[in-house]
Amino acid sequence: MKSKLKQRGYAICTQPRSGSNLLCQYLTSTGQLGNPLEYFNGPGRRALGLPNFPDAPDQQIVKVLTIGATANGIYAVKLFASQFEVVSHHVRWMDALPGLRLVYLS
Repeated sequence: MKSKLKQRGYAICTQPRSGSNLLCQYLTSTGQLGNPLEYFNGPGRRALGLPNFPDAPDQQIVKVLTIGATANGIYAVKLFASQFEVVSHHVRWMDALPGLRLVYLS
C-alpha cells in the first residue's frame, strides 16, 4: 500500500527588487523545496511560456499545488503584497494551501 505524502508548503512574501528571484532559483534547484514562482501573475506566467495559465485565483491555487510542488509534497509560491490583496478576496489562504508557512523577505 502506497502512503500518500502530506502536502505542505510556503509562500515567499516579498516586494520587487528584493533578491527574491535568486532565492527562488536556489530553492527550486534543490529539487526538494518546491518551485516558487509568481503563480498569481497570470499575464507574467503566460509571457514566460505557459500560454494557458489561468487568471482566476482558484485555478492558480491548483497550479501552486501541482507545478509549484516537488515530488516530496512541498509546494512553494512567490507572492507580492498586491497579489495577496487580490487573491484574498477569492480564496482563504490557510484552507486552500495545506500546511502553509509564510516566509518574509525584505
